[in-house]
Amino acid sequence: GSNIGNGPTIWTTLVPAFVATGALLALWLVLEFIGGSNEAITIDRDVAAGIRLAAFLCCAGAILGRAMAGDWSDWDSTFREFVRLSLPALVLMPAMVLMNRRYAPTPQVPRPEPARCGLTPALVMLGLTAIYLVYLGVPYVAPASAHL
Repeated sequence: GSNIGNGPTIWTTLVPAFVATGALLALWLVLEFIGGSNEAITIDRDVAAGIRLAAFLCCAGAILGRAMAGDWSDWDSTFREFVRLSLPALVLMPAMVLMNRRYAPTPQVPRPEPARCGLTPALVMLGLTAIYLVYLGVPYVAPASAHL
């Protein structure tokens, strides 16, 4: 998502793409340490947890990719804008931790209902992310001829 825009070298598009990808992996790692769903998905075969995790990764990836998209001007402004625009991805983290704890398999409910415990929260996350991305709009990218 971030590998768009103009810049003086290939590194002005590759480095931001690597940073956004690294940030997504870091968010996922922190999520797994704090209130992960890996055990619920792999051991308990919790479909709802898998749906929530897939939605989280899609939402966070879209937010982080959009935060890095656009024309390059300098490294400082590139990373300042990334931090500013990617904050909603951090807001998803506590929401995911709470949902993972709330909808975790229990002896009373060993298989949480996928529609209520997985699909509904996933659609809410996806909807809120879509609203945020529409609010941000398309990143400005000057025509390639403007940089020649």
